[in-house]
Amino acid sequence: MYTCQALWTAARYRIDCVFVILNNSSYRILKQRLHAMRGLAEQADSYVGMELLDPKIDFVGLARSLGIKAERAKTVHEATDLVAQGLKGGGALLIDVELDRAFKPM
Repeated sequence: MYTCQALWTAARYRIDCVFVILNNSSYRILKQRLHAMRGLAEQADSYVGMELLDPKIDFVGLARSLGIKAERAKTVHEATDLVAQGLKGGGALLIDVELDRAFKPM
């Protein structure tokens, strides 16, 4: 959710840029840090406010609603092709790359 303002700015000022959302539907980095601290969240396996599932955020739809081109990449090849396309210019492009939601060390 750190993206909305940047998308609006890119649309408003017609900035050529590429946004890549490494989308794990959560604040995974924050959950990892809480887990590493071995505090109450880790003990209870409860990370309050860290899930972005209900409602799930449609970053592609959000970008398109602002007039920004957007695509969902399902493979590394698709993602790299889209990045190359976006770097050619022609406005902003958002690429949503779905990641594994797991965050705990194996």
